[in-house]
Amino acid sequence: MDDASAKPGLLVLASTYPRWKDDHEPGFVHELSRRLCASFDVTVVTPHSPGAAVREVMDGVSVIRYRYAPESMETLVYAGGMAANLRRSPWKFLLVPCFLLGQYLAARRVVLDGGIKAIHAHWLIPQGVVARRLGSIFKIPYVVT
Repeated sequence: MDDASAKPGLLVLASTYPRWKDDHEPGFVHELSRRLCASFDVTVVTPHSPGAAVREVMDGVSVIRYRYAPESMETLVYAGGMAANLRRSPWKFLLVPCFLLGQYLAARRVVLDGGIKAIHAHWLIPQGVVARRLGSIFKIPYVVT
């Protein structure tokens, strides 16, 4: 495909995403991303989880799972969500800075690779913060849902 017919790049930021085929985690972000592949070259940046691939293509969606701790400690977001995990295990607040930095750096790499024309962040905090920062620095429009 030449540059004239290439689809614009869409960067999707999420805190949870199916970790593998038939994962029980809610798949609404994946379903939306899969459908957007008709019009965009979609890349999802989401946190890694034990047992999940770091990079893969799921139904045409490029998925990048960034590392934010040693694999055995990457337990901040799955199994009930971030808020529930923080309430159950307050020590996990120590993972939050690495989680944010990991997402920012992974998303920044995607933007620097080129082709990203828009950013879609799922949740105001923390993905909206990352989207706003990247949008401001690289002059890319973003939306937060």
